[in-house]
Amino acid sequence: MGKKMANQKVLEPTIHFARKRIEPPASDSGIKVLVSELVGAGDLLVNFPNFEKFKEKGYIASPIYAGSNTQQGEDKQSLLATVAGYPRVDLLKLHGESEPTMIFSVIPLVVVAQDKMSAQFIVHPSIPDVNSLQGKDVLLLLADSGVVHGVEKDVVNEAQKFIDEGCSDFKEFSIASGDLSGDGIDARLEFHIEIGPIAGQILEDGSIDFRERRIMVGVSKGDHIATKFSALPGLPGTDVYGDEVEPDGGVDVIVKVSQDAAFEEESGKVTAAKDGILSVVKNSEIRVCAKEIIKGDVDYETGNLESMSCLTIKGDVQPGFKVIAAGDLEIGGGVMSAQVSGGANVVIKGGVTGKKSVVKTSGDADLRFIER
Repeated sequence: MGKKMANQKVLEPTIHFARKRIEPPASDSGIKVLVSELVGAGDLLVNFPNFEKFKEKGYIASPIYAGSNTQQGEDKQSLLATVAGYPRVDLLKLHGESEPTMIFSVIPLVVVAQDKMSAQFIVHPSIPDVNSLQGKDVLLLLADSGVVHGVEKDVVNEAQKFIDEGCSDFKEFSIASGDLSGDGIDARLEFHIEIGPIAGQILEDGSIDFRERRIMVGVSKGDHIATKFSALPGLPGTDVYGDEVEPDGGVDVIVKVSQDAAFEEESGKVTAAKDGILSVVKNSEIRVCAKEIIKGDVDYETGNLESMSCLTIKGDVQPGFKVIAAGDLEIGGGVMSAQVSGGANVVIKGGVTGKKSVVKTSGDADLRFIER
């Protein structure tokens, strides 16, 4: 009952479940394995009976630790099973300890996957004359563990037959599967007007005009530009416990409109409120801007330009000048050591030169070339 450890009398615990070494029928190695009787949730695994009496005689309790699927009793001197299953004892030498410590755990009778979408029924060989699976109903055991949905009847019958025939070996049965939730459908924005950037326009002779990329598209008041189709959630699933599994909803598209573009949430329609130039940024930000045209260069005659709409410059942007447009910016000539910025898309047909040139855009930039 007791032993001495470093001049200290130690009281060994009382184990309340049977264990026996057997040789599995399928094995021809002659090696025997240790099996345990079946315990239920809440069953006492180990304790120190009459510990107070021994404590008065100078004994201390041998250390015991709660492993998986066990918990400490209210008296702090016992361990209980938290699930039905097969208890086991492992000896582990902890850091700083001279003697190995007993760690008690329980291998569950029913193992449910972390995502709760499948369950395994675990059968260990029975020990005669102690509590075992003999005479027990598999469906009731599953229900006691909470597994009530997706139970495979054929597998239940197979497991029941295995038990009734003596369950003399180790076996696992994939006994229940949950129903997966259906995938949702992502929201989408469907355009009714061809927009860019595209590679270019295919001409009659089969060549491509790379200047026609439709980054800037003219629209009229009332034009139906696009329609938003809302995301749709998938169908809910059910786990093996019978609980509903929320489906992944489709990914939404946030439609942003500015200037003279209008969005009607209920119908999903995006329309042009006025005549102007359509520009689309990042596939979901839609702008319709009135268009301003500068017929020549940006130089000392025009000064720096700042427009709250779309801006077209027929000539060049001369060195040292700045051009800022809230909408699309189209420059027919080049940018030479100048700074240009477009709130939507920028097209520079003559290219960019000069070390001090700066081009900024919130959308696409279509540049013929860049030098220096």
